[in-house]
Amino acid sequence: MKEYFQTLKKKRIAKKRTLEDIHQKTRLPIHYLKAIEEGEIEKLPRGYERIYLRRFAHELGMDVDEVLKDFDVLTGRLTREGGEAVGANDASAQEEEADKEPAESFLPEAKQKRFRSRMDSWNMEKIQKYFWIGLGGVILAITGYLTVQQYLATRNSKVNIKEVPVSDIARELTKADSSVAQKKPGQKELAAGLKIELKAREKTWVKEIKDSRDTTDYILPAGTVRNIAAREQVRFMFGRADGVEVWLNGQNLGTMGRGDQVVTRLVINRQGIVEKRMHSSIVPRPPSAPDSAAAPSDSSKVSMRQIGGMSPVS
Repeated sequence: MKEYFQTLKKKRIAKKRTLEDIHQKTRLPIHYLKAIEEGEIEKLPRGYERIYLRRFAHELGMDVDEVLKDFDVLTGRLTREGGEAVGANDASAQEEEADKEPAESFLPEAKQKRFRSRMDSWNMEKIQKYFWIGLGGVILAITGYLTVQQYLATRNSKVNIKEVPVSDIARELTKADSSVAQKKPGQKELAAGLKIELKAREKTWVKEIKDSRDTTDYILPAGTVRNIAAREQVRFMFGRADGVEVWLNGQNLGTMGRGDQVVTRLVINRQGIVEKRMHSSIVPRPPSAPDSAAAPSDSSKVSMRQIGGMSPVS
């Protein structure tokens, strides 16, 4: 019996065909083709031996009927005299039914046989290999995606902190809040109901409150001018009474006092200075001039007649 299958192998070699070539043409698994050439029929799916043998012989250009007849004789399905053994017709019918397409798509038995035939022709080892490779690729893709998303989220959540010197912060605040600028020739006046100019004669600390709401304080360097626009009034405090010259709507109100005095409260509206309070700085007095310190309260009172001809306020 083994010589019969060796003849099939020799026929394939004589045709210069490989098992891989026959596998590509017939879609039969290579291990089934090897089992046919080795005579290991028991390794073929039960009931499909003739089907696989028919495809193998047909691909090699052999007489298919003769090959199958010899196979039936060797397996006992046919006798030497040509008589049929029991089950020979059933095997032929099964083979013909598996090879042909079902006449109607609603035949369940034909579909089952067709499905079994295709499953047997598939290489399950390759299917399992490709399955695990594909599953590994999917896992790697998901892991990579999550890693990239985590990196992007971490990078976007970082806050860039820029170190700024304290001197720069003070300079910017002074520039923005106090609006201190050198007065240029032909500078346009601010359009408002109350316009005040502070011209610094000496470096002086100033605190201003516009319309009882906007409060700011700053250092006014000597030689600079600050333009202030308000609706009703502006209240000031000067660290040095003679350091700032005050102008109201183009009228020079002069300085507010001496160099040893501070202005603790100065209120200006459209009519002029309506309130002014002074305080003398603590300055050592010479012992030979006791009269100068006899009435310190008088030095803190400034008559409004000296500035705008108005009634004195304290």
